[in-house]
Amino acid sequence: MDKLLEKFDGRSREKAYSWIFQFKSYVAYKRCDDVTTTHFFPLCITNIALEWFNFLPDSVTNNIDNIYTAFQDRFFTSPILNYVTVSSLFHTYQQADEPVQEFISKIKSSARKIHIENDIICYAILNGLKAEIRCVVLRNATSINLDSIEHWASLAEVTHVDEDAEMRTKLEDLIQDIEKLKVKMAEGE
Repeated sequence: MDKLLEKFDGRSREKAYSWIFQFKSYVAYKRCDDVTTTHFFPLCITNIALEWFNFLPDSVTNNIDNIYTAFQDRFFTSPILNYVTVSSLFHTYQQADEPVQEFISKIKSSARKIHIENDIICYAILNGLKAEIRCVVLRNATSINLDSIEHWASLAEVTHVDEDAEMRTKLEDLIQDIEKLKVKMAEGE
């Protein structure tokens, strides 16, 4: 087997998405026609996946589109898991020390597992961005799409002034001033 394509063993639903994408990319790269791809497919799977394939009817195994559909039905997530994944996307928030690109990649990676529309991905990203970054995106983006969100969010991140750090500095200065006043008052007694 070519090192560009590992065999799929059928044990991980998450790996199914990336593997089928790699398989399709590989056969396109090799310029395989549908017949060749149909014959090549079972050579690229093993264990659980191969057992599953061997029990498919000829009407499925003789057509690559039918194989892809059957593969998706068997190895991609169930509707309940899709619901859980979509729900979790809207409950994923950018952490205080998490860079924008890392957060966006995390959302896109989760979304790719269930093949949801870009609009939903955009809304999930907007929902989870830090409030000050989200405001910059919504104020400046002429359209809400992945490119504009990434652009404006990244720009907001590098130009953002840490207001909390400024506030801490001011509080520390105020505390020092109070301490000095205490000392002066104590000396005046």
